[in-house]
Amino acid sequence: TGAVWGLAFAPPDFRQGNSYRIIFIHVPAAFISLAGYYLMAAAGAVSLIWKIKVSDMVLKSCAGIGAAMTFVALVSGSIWGKPTWGTWWVWDARITSMLVLFFLYLGVVALHQAFEDRDIAARACAVLALVGTVNIPIIYKSVDWWYSLHQPATIKITGAPSMHPDMWKPLFVMIAGFYCFYALAVLLSLRSEILEREDVALVIVDQVMPDMSGVEFLEKVVERRPQTVRMMLTGYADLSSLVRAINDGRIYRYIQKPWEPDALRIDVRRALEAHALFAENAQLAISEVQRGLFPMSASTIRLPRQIPYTVAAEILLTGKHV
Repeated sequence: TGAVWGLAFAPPDFRQGNSYRIIFIHVPAAFISLAGYYLMAAAGAVSLIWKIKVSDMVLKSCAGIGAAMTFVALVSGSIWGKPTWGTWWVWDARITSMLVLFFLYLGVVALHQAFEDRDIAARACAVLALVGTVNIPIIYKSVDWWYSLHQPATIKITGAPSMHPDMWKPLFVMIAGFYCFYALAVLLSLRSEILEREDVALVIVDQVMPDMSGVEFLEKVVERRPQTVRMMLTGYADLSSLVRAINDGRIYRYIQKPWEPDALRIDVRRALEAHALFAENAQLAISEVQRGLFPMSASTIRLPRQIPYTVAAEILLTGKHV
């Protein structure tokens, strides 16, 4: 609505003509890039102080989206600058500080990819995000502190907009729309990050399920979570399919119905201990390879996560079946 209103129905500027209409893209993108950095820095502070993992995920989600918004602001500003200033780019204080903001966003994204240890990556990104907040006031006040080709702020908190109402009303709609889009994009990215990091410790399924068999379901689990401990409940006397599933690595073991709670806990504990032992042996093999005792690459050894028994017990005691 705001885009159609501003690009098609808002009156032309008496100096810039129709070229000013890119303001309906440039200004909202610039707003989001600055406000998004504050959100990212706040998430970094929470991550450093209280060690909340979700805040690290928020920081990572904000970084990529903020970099995209800053890129849109820089490109749209460059396009606007050509007919207004006669050049695509000048090393103006506002433009240069926005470019620094873009590199700060990219730096956070790069740091997340540079470290295999998520905790180290989280701390490094949080520190960079907090240090980079110094640049935000510089961006805001650059047109006041230095001589600048960039025009002063059109929209101010302390005063009325220096635009005709037919121009700033669609601009406000666009800013609100960009904020809604940014919030949705961050939430979707955060959801994806949570699902990627979520480690399903234990999956217990029934052999007979409404939409698919338990074996078919576990095949999908193997594709998405290969390190998960997988167990199956069965009441069939013919266990040939289960034996094949165990030999193929789709499940760790089966549990015959009807079962007793204590027996079920013992089976789960044994499966988890076997899984932990396999993880320990794989780690030992990797260390031996790294010491050069075996002529193979450590990357070829698949190391599953060690499954905490408390998680498995909690799933059992609550009767939660995935």
